[in-house]
Amino acid sequence: MKKVGLILAGMIAVVAYWLFQSETNESGSLLSASTTNQKEKPVLANHSTSVNAGDKKSQSLSADVALVDYKISAETLHLFERIISESESKEKDLLLDALNAELVKMNIMQNVIDKIKALFSRYIDYKAALAQVKEQEHERPFSSDDMESKLFAIKQLRLDYFSQMEIDQLFREQQLFDEMALARLRIQQDADLTEAQKQQLLEDNIAQLPEHMKAALQPSLDIRKVQAIKKSAQGLSREQKLARFSAEFGQEAGQRLLAAQDRQQEWGRRVTHIKSEIETINQNEALSAEQKLEKIQALKGRDFSKQELKRLDVFLRNPQLLTSQ
Repeated sequence: MKKVGLILAGMIAVVAYWLFQSETNESGSLLSASTTNQKEKPVLANHSTSVNAGDKKSQSLSADVALVDYKISAETLHLFERIISESESKEKDLLLDALNAELVKMNIMQNVIDKIKALFSRYIDYKAALAQVKEQEHERPFSSDDMESKLFAIKQLRLDYFSQMEIDQLFREQQLFDEMALARLRIQQDADLTEAQKQQLLEDNIAQLPEHMKAALQPSLDIRKVQAIKKSAQGLSREQKLARFSAEFGQEAGQRLLAAQDRQQEWGRRVTHIKSEIETINQNEALSAEQKLEKIQALKGRDFSKQELKRLDVFLRNPQLLTSQ
């Protein structure tokens, strides 16, 4: 009976191992660092990527069990970006070394580290290709159609470097953010909508996002509110404007916004004044081109500080900025 019991136990172990292998291969899970205590998991816990069946079969049962719950996600992408941003060098080998050191500190198993580094290597190559795509686009006028074309090109580019499963795991949040951003741009550029309708639709759009994305977009939404209040408050006294700002953002914030508006208006007056003087100089046919340039430079240096000159040049090149103040 004891022998029969041992034989049955062995058969059960073999069947359990075969079922485990089958489930793991179908799920595509690769990376795991799970423990019985969730609070003691390393930062990268619950990240995964794919591995081919040959690699899985070559691993021991104990290694497979240790890797079950480790899944890649948007957090993996955040780790990659942090390594890139914090590294003084952008050489791939040095970036991979930096990632390796980070994962070692987290007590991640070496075979898992190797898989993450392989994914990171492809991500570095993808980033380089993505930079070229963005460089080709930067001269085009920015419209919702252009943005849609760019997002499509980025999706196609990802397929060159990652499996569809990896794209879903790594870029799901980014794709949601991009799609919602495209929808917001279409709203902003819809000439048939009033400003009030645009504001409401933008708020509805942002309300559908996860909380951390909402927080990132709130400042831009507040800016639109400020611009709308400014436009509706034209011709009102400072006290009335303050009341409008305070009703929306609170008394203290309202005072800061009104002070900022005062500074913007003063800047606009200064730019408009020097722009008029520059035009007068340029229309003076008695001056040579060199003399005109000399007078204009002296004029700028007289009325604007070194810190203000760069901003002044931007406004002189883009006079429409004055109307958006």
